Amino acid sequence: MSGGVEALYEPKTLACFRRHADSKSNGDLRKFGYEYLSVLKSYNPGGEEVLQKAKLKGFQEAFMMILAGCEAIANKEGREQGAELTALEQWSENLGEFKEQYSEYPEILGESLYEIGRRYCGLGRSKEGRRNYAMASKITKRRFRVITARVTRFLGISPYGCFGKIWRKLTG
Repeated sequence: MSGGVEALYEPKTLACFRRHADSKSNGDLRKFGYEYLSVLKSYNPGGEEVLQKAKLKGFQEAFMMILAGCEAIANKEGREQGAELTALEQWSENLGEFKEQYSEYPEILGESLYEIGRRYCGLGRSKEGRRNYAMASKITKRRFRVITARVTRFLGISPYGCFGKIWRKLTG
């Protein structure tokens, strides 16, 4: 006790990390996404299954924000693939770093690999895209989401490379 004041424990969350329309970091999704990643990496859900799944979904959301931020900057300043490729590499590393946790939730892992593959193909990196599509098709039961992977593997690099070039011209 200090000065006759007794401390009281209040078992409620008094503050939390969140994004809202008026926040400073809302203007730069890349910056917010990286901040979100640092919060998620430092959080240990212990044995709570629901919280572990939420953490893994949070990783997915953070990388999607980072990539959306990269696209927004690319649309304003011209296409610079470096930041997007770095984010995709970091996402892949994250999947490896938390491999044990992701193995408990194959649907999250499959969705992440599918999205990484889609983004690589959009950047004209069909080899990396096909590799991620193939891994996603092995993991997820949602075959309809990875039908592109089968088509891509069947067609090979050259035809899909042409598709990637056309896609890049259409999207920016």
